[in-house]
Amino acid sequence: MNLDTLAARVKELKELGKVIGYIEGVWDIYHDGYVDFIEFAKSQCDVLVVLVASDDYAKTNKGNLEKGDVRPIFNQKRRCRVIAKNEDVSLVLEGENPPAKFGTEKYEDYMRFVTQTIKPDKIIVNTITDAGTEIKRARATAIDAEFVTCEIEPPTSTSKIANDLMRLDNTL
Repeated sequence: MNLDTLAARVKELKELGKVIGYIEGVWDIYHDGYVDFIEFAKSQCDVLVVLVASDDYAKTNKGNLEKGDVRPIFNQKRRCRVIAKNEDVSLVLEGENPPAKFGTEKYEDYMRFVTQTIKPDKIIVNTITDAGTEIKRARATAIDAEFVTCEIEPPTSTSKIANDLMRLDNTL
């Protein structure tokens, strides 16, 4: 779903009194750490909006090309489809993140635009896995949204899975 369509739907849901939560990520190789975080996020709201980062963002910020770790493993359309199948996810936003490093002005300009357009009631982060906790706290403050944190230690990560698969491939 694109941003304009999603924002219109969120506005309708808010008019019905629904509490809107918002999370974001690359969501590349889907694993149980994602399931745990999404489940927590949904417990904090009626409607959970999940932004799935663009392929350009994933290429710029994830993996290590010098070690052969090319990201994303799955393109954005596939990642959106998988995330949308989670019963706790209400709406999926196909992010149009620029190919900019996380935390840079170019990146943050886009992400602020997203949250200002959607205006979720809650921005939810996992402080253990999210290096941008304070940046997202500032975004929540700017739109008068509640900032909700959790500390869920994921049993694995996309990077670990990708590295394990690369090692396995090298032994075959």
